[in-house]
Parts: sequence; C-alpha cells; structure tokens
Amino acid sequence: MSSPTAETSHDVESMVAIRLVLGISRLGEADLAGWWSSQGLNPAVKFALAGFRRTSSIVGAELALLSAVRRHQQVLPRANAVHLFSPHLPFARWTHAHLAELKSIGTNELVDELRSWTTVDQAERMLSEWIEALTPADEAGSTVTVDDLAAAETRAALLVHLTTRYLDQSSQLEIPYVDLAT
Repeated sequence: MSSPTAETSHDVESMVAIRLVLGISRLGEADLAGWWSSQGLNPAVKFALAGFRRTSSIVGAELALLSAVRRHQQVLPRANAVHLFSPHLPFARWTHAHLAELKSIGTNELVDELRSWTTVDQAERMLSEWIEALTPADEAGSTVTVDDLAAAETRAALLVHLTTRYLDQSSQLEIPYVDLAT
C-alpha cells in the first residue's frame, strides 16, 4: 500500500492535469478557438444534451475531451509524439475516468466554470491563471524517454510546457509535442 503522502501527491497531480486538460478541451471547441468541432460545453447548445437531464454538463465535457483526443490523433498520428492528449501521458485517461466518476454526482464546479467560458480571451486568461498558480516546473526538453515519463517531475514539466504552448496559438492549431526517444 502506498503512503498517504504519495496518494495525496498523485491526487494533486491528477486534479491539476484534469483541470488543464478540460480547459484546453474547452478552448478548442467550435464556439471558441475552433480546433475541433465539438460544442459539448457551449452554453448556447446545452439543450442538445437535455436528454441527459442529470449529467448533461458531464456528457458535454466528455464530448469536448473525446473531440480533442480525436483531433490530436488526426493531426499528429505519429506514435512517438508525446502531446497533452497522448496515450504516453496519463492526463487524458485521468480526465476521462474523472468524468465517468462524476456521472454518479451529476454536477461539477469545474465543468460549470468551463461552460461559462464564452470567449477565447476569457478561456486563455483562466488557463494562464491556472498555470501561473502551479509551482514552476523544470523546463521540458524536446525529447523524453519512457523512463522520463514515469517521473512526476517530468510529467509536471510537460503539463505546464504543453498547456502553455496552446495559449500561444493563432487560430490554426499547431499541436505542441515532444518526441519520445527510443
């Protein structure tokens, strides 16, 4: 069994990653940056998910996440590319699992906040604030190894590095990534 400190550290890491992954998923939606076609968290189309009475906002967040993952796979299909939604990092898996757990609750403050974002500037400002609140991570390099990815410090550096690079985008999506060294 792991120590309470290790569990707490993992929980904090996963919750920070979940917030940033969902934030980027929302930023990329069709009504904001338009990097993918989902509108799961667009408040103007909330009625489309009305069939999921209790969990409509969670389902909307899932749609945003799945659209982001799919778009990343389409644009950057290389197996050695490590990006925010990459299977090499646990962030998208943690986020998907978290959303699945939230369905038993039906609401979530973070998802409600993401749904309130109505402009790219607002989304980027909030994401910047979330990133600035983190302890500065070491600078991420241009390549990582599988062993590097096992270290929480490396994952934290990549989380900050990759998320920040989405905020430097023009309207054309250029997926931030690092190469996985073999």
